[in-house]
Amino acid sequence: MIDRIVGVVSAAGIALPQFWVGMLLVMVFALTLRTMPATGYVPLSEGVAPWAAHVVLPAVALAIMPAAELARHTRGSVLEVLDKDHILTARAKGMPTWRIYTMHVVRNAGIPIVTVLGIRIAQLLGGTVVIETVFGIQGLGTLTIDSVLGRDIPTILGIVALAAAVVLVINLLVDLSYRFIDPRTVNRVAA
Repeated sequence: MIDRIVGVVSAAGIALPQFWVGMLLVMVFALTLRTMPATGYVPLSEGVAPWAAHVVLPAVALAIMPAAELARHTRGSVLEVLDKDHILTARAKGMPTWRIYTMHVVRNAGIPIVTVLGIRIAQLLGGTVVIETVFGIQGLGTLTIDSVLGRDIPTILGIVALAAAVVLVINLLVDLSYRFIDPRTVNRVAA
């Protein structure tokens, strides 16, 4: 039952556009419940609570789709590993379930999950443009749109260089994390 609920929720999270989720969150939490501000940004220097109140809704709207996709990939990867012979052997030997998951399942299912996570984190840069517009935040996305509309070539080049650097660093961290998740990958890459 839990598997089906997670499957439906993750499918909905992937299908819903980020701007629509953002507007829905504003409608529910800012206009109906009046617990969060609808738009704007408060710097961290003005206090953690006001800053967090202005960051929560945009962060949730931005993170729903990548989290849903990561949940689907995690489920698929774990189910694939659970069907392997070495898992059946570990169960037949009487190994506790928690140890099977920590020693065998996480290690073998981790590589595809980390790969998808790295890709999705890099793609979050593109989603910020829409989310900043919905929540009225002046940030990198707004600067990008203003620079393109104003034909400010140096700023556009700087933003593209920054985005490329972020993607390169994320990909490097993903590749380095393979060694810690599954040390056997070092031998595969070297060969």
